[in-house]
Amino acid sequence: MIRVLYIEDNEADYLFVREILDNRKFELDWAESLCEAFKHLSKTQFDAILLDLGLPDATGLSTFQQIFQQASSIPIVVLCGLDNDSVGLAAVQQGAQDYLVKDKVSLELLEHALSYAIERKQAQKELSEREERIRTILNSAADAIVCANEDGVIISVNPAFSRCFGYAADDVLGTNVSILMPLPQSQEHDRYLEDYRKAGNRRVDGRVREVTAVRSDGTVFPIELTVSEAVVSSQRIFTAIIRDITERRLTEEQVGQFYATVSHELRTPLTSIKGALGLIDCGKAGEIPERALALVRIARNESDRLIRLVNDLLDVKKLKAGKLDLYIRNTSPQFIVRQVLRSLAPLAADHAVTLVSKECDSREVLADSDRTVQVLTNLLSNALRFSPPGSQVEISLEPAVDSFVRFVVSDHGPGIPSEKLAALFEPFSQLHSSLTNNACTGTSGLGLSICKAIVEQHGGRIGVESIEGVGSTFWFELPCAGSPQPLPGG
Repeated sequence: MIRVLYIEDNEADYLFVREILDNRKFELDWAESLCEAFKHLSKTQFDAILLDLGLPDATGLSTFQQIFQQASSIPIVVLCGLDNDSVGLAAVQQGAQDYLVKDKVSLELLEHALSYAIERKQAQKELSEREERIRTILNSAADAIVCANEDGVIISVNPAFSRCFGYAADDVLGTNVSILMPLPQSQEHDRYLEDYRKAGNRRVDGRVREVTAVRSDGTVFPIELTVSEAVVSSQRIFTAIIRDITERRLTEEQVGQFYATVSHELRTPLTSIKGALGLIDCGKAGEIPERALALVRIARNESDRLIRLVNDLLDVKKLKAGKLDLYIRNTSPQFIVRQVLRSLAPLAADHAVTLVSKECDSREVLADSDRTVQVLTNLLSNALRFSPPGSQVEISLEPAVDSFVRFVVSDHGPGIPSEKLAALFEPFSQLHSSLTNNACTGTSGLGLSICKAIVEQHGGRIGVESIEGVGSTFWFELPCAGSPQPLPGG
């Protein structure tokens, strides 16, 4: 049921409208004056208003304006005479949904006008709410957002733009976006736009780029820029999302300085300490008591652990920066497996664990041999540490989908809790030492994250399956030689 308030001082007109709306779809309330209408509106929720512009206490367009001010959320259909339909049109221009000439009103026309008015008002409400949501998002965004037309003229900015660039919005609206660019980009921008317009396949790819920009005071600063385009009302609009990365660059420089310090000031003396302790352990400095020799060996092992930690930290830095050099070539996976088995045979003997090799796939892979050895050594040494004495660890080569070879390392240790699996390849993720057969693990917690990064930089995949009380299987896949997979590190 649609509830309608009919504001009309002529009872005959009211009765006529009531008669033609006398069906189950509409419920009609009557107010004879503006004052009475306000009372109805204060007590009842209406779906629509039918408004006569000639009332005892208001006439003409002023009648609509007063009702609209009081009930702007309710769709209003204006009724007017033949001689003042221009007033009805003016009411529509100011917010009425429609106007009808009284002498031409029919059931079909009135029902259509009211239904359309309600639907249109609802659509306007939804559109207004959507625009408000978008406006709120843009205004609250931490990144600067700049919209420009096809000529490069700025048509809108958000509040974050002013904080980022130091301009008030009114200072840049209508100006060319090149004012935000340093030389020589600002001088070349118009030519770039012209070339872009002439290009047959013009398209902005939306990629994130790191460039520089200029603040209102002339300061040049680094930004992260993403540009997208859209066509609005047949006009091409470019939207730039701009993030000031000054702090990030500063942090990166500080981190770089830290790694440089670690590399030189820490690794160099550690290597010297390790060498000196090795000479003492080998008796080159003369005989020392057995108890002192045990302490020297502990110190030597700890220095080894610290050097591994430093090397891991440096590898993590290179991998994050995408600067780890990979020497990709056709590589025999069988050779890699045998090399790792030989190097870890003493560790397996120390843990009383048997190594079993199952080489099923003989295809060559595209890989950096040394880095692949590093990954496999890490997985296999972990398996040895988590395997109980008397058990065995299997290493195999298996065919995988999409022209990959899978390296598989399986142990029969305690398994990994399911809640730990998701974070296993994150930096500094470690399992409790009680799960190993060696109380002193000596690991940095970076090994698996480094393995993941190395494998992914090869264009490969890495994963794990584990059942508590049964054991774990770690695997990684590398593309076969001649496969079409892209190699990020190649």
